[in-house]
Amino acid sequence: MKKIALAVMLLGILAAVLTGTAYEPDSRQKANTFKVRHIPLTQEFIQEGTPIIDIRTPKEWKETGIVPDSYLLTFFNEDGSHDEQGFINRLQQITDHETPLAILCRSGNRSEKVSRFLASQGFRSVIDIYEGIKGGIARGVALEPYTDTLKHKEAKP
Repeated sequence: MKKIALAVMLLGILAAVLTGTAYEPDSRQKANTFKVRHIPLTQEFIQEGTPIIDIRTPKEWKETGIVPDSYLLTFFNEDGSHDEQGFINRLQQITDHETPLAILCRSGNRSEKVSRFLASQGFRSVIDIYEGIKGGIARGVALEPYTDTLKHKEAKP
């Protein structure tokens, strides 16, 4: 008897899935579902023109150089502190919630956190550049030096 009940239950679940009557989030839940894509930093990706937001610190920009035409917008300070609302305010000077953007850090850890944060704040198309600038360097991505005297794309507070 237990086997028959289990079989009927499994068939019911299968039927619900196949007919589309299985659980589906309501429209409010769908609106709050955001996706973060994870891609590596390659020369081809840079050439596609998606805005790259480099969230590293000025010290890190000086150590490795920067991706040409990227936006330099530190998220985490060197002591690990951060200002989420200040970051979003500066980011909104660069782009809006609908425009795709890519987040870049040193190794991919901070970019993943910030990408998920931005998705939770309504940014619709966020790309986490996994492996960060280190991965790009390993792939031979062309960088330019960062200096305090050159004019770079920076969003001011």
